[in-house]
Amino acid sequence: MIVDRRLRLTGLGLAIIGVAITTYLTYKSYSGGKVGCSVVHGCEVVLNSKYSKLLGVPLSLFGLIGYAAIALGLIIDGERGRMLAAFFALVGMLQSLYLLYREIFTLDAFCMWCLGSLVVMSILLPITIWRLLKDPSLVEAE
Repeated sequence: MIVDRRLRLTGLGLAIIGVAITTYLTYKSYSGGKVGCSVVHGCEVVLNSKYSKLLGVPLSLFGLIGYAAIALGLIIDGERGRMLAAFFALVGMLQSLYLLYREIFTLDAFCMWCLGSLVVMSILLPITIWRLLKDPSLVEAE
């Protein structure tokens, strides 16, 4: 179906943007390099905080894995692909909202890259859920 194809392509494009953002942040996290932060000031505060890691692993690496899984789910046909994409989009959204909470209420600093990822995930989540909840016969009829 044409609508599903457009949703998949739009979602795939967004997932690739998410992979790019999280790859950059993961690289900077491991290399110790300074993060470019021109729109808002606070990227370094956020990315060097204890809230930017889980068990010593940067949240951006989890985000990178999540965006890659969403892309894979959008590529895979059938219910398994739809479920994979929706699950990782939901987890990614929760992770992004947690970090936003910490930015607002704990750190009083904002990371434009993290906010960009939140925007991408905010668009990806409804796309993946819509695909998951649509009538499977319409999705499969491509």
